[in-house]
Order: sequence, then C-alpha cells, then structure tokens
Amino acid sequence: MTSHRPISLCEPDALYVPTSAPAGLSPNPDASSAPTLSNRTESGLEVEHPPTMVPVMSSPTLDPSVQPSILPTVVSSSTPSHRPSSAPSLRPTTTPPTLAPTTAPTTAPPTPGPTTLLPTLEPTQVITSDTTLLPTPSTTAISPAQQESAWIGLIQSRMPSILFDDKAGSPQRRAMDWMLQDSFSLSHSDDHDRMVQRFALAVLFFATNGPYTWITPSSGWLDNSDLSSSSSTDECEWEHVGCSTEEQGVVDRLELSEQGLSGRLPNEIGLLSSLTDLNLLNNNIEGTLPSEIGLLTIMRWFSVANNKITGTLPSHLSLNTKLTYLDVPYNLGLTGQIPDLEPLSNLQLLYLFETDLTGTIPSSLCQRFLVEAYIDCGELECDCCDGWNETQFSPCPPPSAL
Repeated sequence: MTSHRPISLCEPDALYVPTSAPAGLSPNPDASSAPTLSNRTESGLEVEHPPTMVPVMSSPTLDPSVQPSILPTVVSSSTPSHRPSSAPSLRPTTTPPTLAPTTAPTTAPPTPGPTTLLPTLEPTQVITSDTTLLPTPSTTAISPAQQESAWIGLIQSRMPSILFDDKAGSPQRRAMDWMLQDSFSLSHSDDHDRMVQRFALAVLFFATNGPYTWITPSSGWLDNSDLSSSSSTDECEWEHVGCSTEEQGVVDRLELSEQGLSGRLPNEIGLLSSLTDLNLLNNNIEGTLPSEIGLLTIMRWFSVANNKITGTLPSHLSLNTKLTYLDVPYNLGLTGQIPDLEPLSNLQLLYLFETDLTGTIPSSLCQRFLVEAYIDCGELECDCCDGWNETQFSPCPPPSAL
C-alpha cells in the first residue's frame, strides 16, 4: 500500500476544496458539464476542483472603459461610484415643448411661502375672487330730483334769500334746469364751490337775457341755453370769463362790456366771491344794483357805466374796501345820497358824473390815493374833484361859490 503524506495548508500549490458542492448551491444546473480545475500533488495525483462558489471581488477602477456604452448600466454596484450611473443621452427628445398650460388642475398642496412667478412670453391675467368681469353699477348715483334737492340746499346755505320759483321763466329755475342736464355740472357735482359758481354764472346769463340780447351768446356760455344738448364746457373756457392763475377753476374776472346785456343784475352775483374785476360797461342793464355787491370784498374794479341803473348806490358798497376803480357815470336814474365812501381807502379812480346822486366825497379820500375824481359839480361836494360840463372836465368851484 502506498502511503500519502498529509497535505499542508501552508503549501502554495495546495488548495482544500470539498469533493462535492453542497446541495442547492451549484452555480450551474448541469454541474457535470462545468469545467474543473486541477492541481498536481508531489505524488502525481491530480485533484479536481469544481468551480468555486465564492464571488470574484474585482477592484473598482476609476478609468472609463475602453469602449463607451451608449446605454446606461442596469447593474447596481455595492461600491459607491464617482461618476453618474446614467450616461447622458445623445439623442434629442422627440416630445416638443408646449406653451399651453395643462388643463388638469394640480393636486399639490399650496406652499407655505410666497409663490414666485417666472416671466412668460404672454401676459397673465390673474382673476381673484374679488375681481369681476362685469361692470359694477355706481352705488353713489342719485336721481335728478335728489341732485336738485342737494344743489338747492347747497346754494341756499350760501345765500338763503335765493328762491327757486317753480315757474320755468325765472332765472334761478332756468339755471337749475340747465345744470341738471349739463354733463360737466353732473360730473363735478361733489365740487361744491364749483357748483355754486356755475349756478351764479347761469343765473347772470338768464337774468340779463343772454339767449336773446347778448352779442356773443354762443361763445361757450351754457351752449346757447336752449337745453337741446348738454354743455360739457369748463366755465373758465367761456368767452369774457377770466379765471385765477393760482386757484384752478376759480372765476375772478368778468369782462362783459358792450355785450348787449339787458334785464337786471341778479343778487346771485354776490356768490362769485372771488371776483376782482366786474366790467359791465356800455350795456342796457336796468333796475337797482343789488346789495349783494358788498359780498365781493376783494373786488378791485367795478364798472356799470352807461347803463340804465336806477335807485341808489347800495350802502354795502362800503364793504368793498379793496376797490381801486369805481365807475358808475351815465346812469341818470341813479339818485339819492351816495353811501359812505370813507372805508374805500384804496380808491384811486372815481367816476360819478352824469347821475342824480347827491352827497359829499370825504376829503380823506383826496389825501390818500385818489388820482382822478369826476363828479357833477353842485350836486356832489368834493375838495379834489373835477366836474363834467358836457364838453370837458374842469375843477369844481368851491362849494361857497356855487
């Protein structure tokens, strides 16, 4: 019998393997056809080695493969890779981008923070719950009757003596009817000062027969006042009307000389409290001058020369302390005592001739700024006045010589 020495596990050519693989662990269903490995011992015996069941652990490489693959690998590696597992695609996508929004609503919950909207090529119309696509009727619109009542209350709060006769022919009634159809007045109804001013001008127009006798009735004033169409003109654009350069829309001058005015100067002239110049020269205005003239406390220039004024000069004229020019000649119907002119300390030009006025011009006026004073000598007494003798002006003789 031949003896065999034991195989040392330390020898390099020796490898211990079981003679058969454990059941169920064969790497190949046909284990008999699998190639075997052999080692030869010193005694010449060959030991067959079946394939090992231990997986081969290959070291990862950092270099790319020699032949790159177009397709991504599907085998996951237990060792972390330094490169992305999927190779970029070399082919363009076949699905074209769309600019249209998706029709399906998003199910994602709203983010707690503000949403940042990226700019788009098309304007985006965002409709919120507070936005309506239909016009909302104004809640402040009032009926014509309510508007009339509001305006009458406003006007009478400024001048309680004004009456609105139901008769269509009164200047006040006609002025109100015009305003109720005037688009400019209706669109500025909340501007109270403007409405009072517009009303006063309309009354002046009707009271002095503007539609019938004015030479230029169609120069912006009330659109000829026929009420056939509404006027939408700012009164500062009317001819012969001047407005302040410091306060927008405030009438401060009326230059209505030689315009064919007739009728009477209405009380409502006192509502134009910002007037500095009122020129009514060479018209046919008749009747007495209203005492409301005294409300024009900043008026500097006042002329009603060559009209048909009757009665006396109103005592309230003494309230016009800013007057520098007072011109009332050629009104033979003016009678009675002149009012106290002492408060008119700024008066420079005074014309009272060709009237039937009587009284005395205060000498204090002569000692101030009075430059010219023309009166009817013998009817009015004045220390510094000249008289008109139908051909020329000449100094009046002393009262004792008359």
